[in-house]
Amino acid sequence: EPAEPGTKIGNDVPVLMLQARHDNNVPYEGALALHRRLTGSRLVTADIRAHGVYGRGTDGLRPVPCADRAVNDYLRDGTLPAHDVTCPAAGRSER
Repeated sequence: EPAEPGTKIGNDVPVLMLQARHDNNVPYEGALALHRRLTGSRLVTADIRAHGVYGRGTDGLRPVPCADRAVNDYLRDGTLPAHDVTCPAAGRSER
């Protein structure tokens, strides 16, 4: 039995989700399951082996420019990508 009741999730707010495909701390399958439940969400997948996705270039790690753009657009004016996106680390081509 759960320690507390589950949280109801509303779909009336656009949600931007970021997830590294190879995150040892948070399995990708969990992000996919949540994404399916949040019907108004967009999933930006970084094809990297890491936990953090946004702002990586500032700490010496290989940045993920298309993920940074998606977050910056969302924070600036609430714009979501038109569809789910898979982003490579810098130096690789986007899919």
